[in-house]
Amino acid sequence: MGYGLVIVTGCMRSGTTLLHRTISTSPDTGPMLAPARYITDQFDAYRRYARKERFFVDDYFADLEAFRAHLRHTVQRILDAAWDKSGRPHTLVIKSVDFGYSLLLVSETLPEARFVVSVREPKDTVTSILKVSDRQRQDGVAAGPGGWGRNIKRAGKVYVASYLPVLRAIRFRRELAERVHFMKYEDLVSAPSATMAAVWRHCRIAPGSGNLEELARKSDPERDETAARNLASSKHWRAYLTELTSKAISRSSVGSHATALSASEAAAIDWRCRSIRRRFGYA
Repeated sequence: MGYGLVIVTGCMRSGTTLLHRTISTSPDTGPMLAPARYITDQFDAYRRYARKERFFVDDYFADLEAFRAHLRHTVQRILDAAWDKSGRPHTLVIKSVDFGYSLLLVSETLPEARFVVSVREPKDTVTSILKVSDRQRQDGVAAGPGGWGRNIKRAGKVYVASYLPVLRAIRFRRELAERVHFMKYEDLVSAPSATMAAVWRHCRIAPGSGNLEELARKSDPERDETAARNLASSKHWRAYLTELTSKAISRSSVGSHATALSASEAAAIDWRCRSIRRRFGYA
């Protein structure tokens, strides 16, 4: 790999998009790329067929290592194509909340990658998830959050499941801790300069301006307009757009749970997410 690779992940609605956009203001990066769902699909397929449904691939690969080599080759080709299409920047920055679920596998497959994990107070994160659920339900979307309703327990499980694999991977591979940087959403929106200084160092790239409006200068306007139009027309994905999408960094969503959750709901989230809260200093 002739370029650096930074992978942004974290729980849905924890600020991964804002973090991805801010990192992409670095002169060492190319235009901000769409979420890397197609890449995470490759890892999901490997996990599926390397475990319970192994018998479906045994006739096509000599052994599990050959199957793993196929995964590495496929993912590398996708990344190389994205790097080339992005103008061959010093560092490619990709993002998906699904990377966290397979972080150990991803880190072994892409040993050059460095990870930045966005963390946000669980009650605020769940509040944002519930808003997505409401908007999707109004659009008649039954898949994903749209089918959950106001399910505090389900949303809390998603929060915990987003971070446990990352923390377990670091415990399992101690050296992985040097490749993973946790960034709190609250720190980014309240002290962006200091917070991003640590991110730049971790990613080993030149500091960016942090001015999200500058991203437009690095992108293809026609491509961005087409992507925005497709996103807005999708019942599933347009629910993720908020009043802060594509806007400057703002603290307005910090503490949003105070007017959105009942006392019992807030207590239920605190209890379900207690181990993660303590680990990230939200006790």
